[in-house]
Amino acid sequence: MNVSTINSLFTLFSGETDTSKYEPLVSSAVTHVRNMLREDASSNDIRLDYLCAAIAGFRYTQITCVRNKVAYTYAGTASKEGNSQLEYDFSRELMLEYYKSCADLLNDDNFMFSAVGCCYESGDENES
Repeated sequence: MNVSTINSLFTLFSGETDTSKYEPLVSSAVTHVRNMLREDASSNDIRLDYLCAAIAGFRYTQITCVRNKVAYTYAGTASKEGNSQLEYDFSRELMLEYYKSCADLLNDDNFMFSAVGCCYESGDENES
C-alpha cells in the first residue's frame, strides 16, 4: 500500500487538503486493511489504496457529521456544510463498494447463522 496515493485519494474523497491533520485516520485504515489481508494477497494491489482512503474518508465523514450535529444543536440553526446524513450515506456506500472490489484480497471474518432449527420429537405426540 502506498501512503502517498492513499493521502491523495483521501483528499479526493473528503475534500480535505490538510492530510497531515488526519494522518491518524489514514494510518488506522492502513492497519485495519493490513490486518484483513489474506496471506497470499499482494499488499501492492492498487485497490487496497482506494479501500484505505475510503475507510479513512468514512471515518472523516463520521467525525464531521458529529461536528455538524453539535454545531446545529449548539447554534440552533442548520449547518451550512450541507446535509450530513447524505454525506454519511455516500461515504459509507463508497467504502462498501471498495470492500467489495477487494473481496478476493481480504479475509472474510463475517460469520453468521441465517437460521437455526431444531426438531424435537417426543413419544407423547400420538397420545390423545
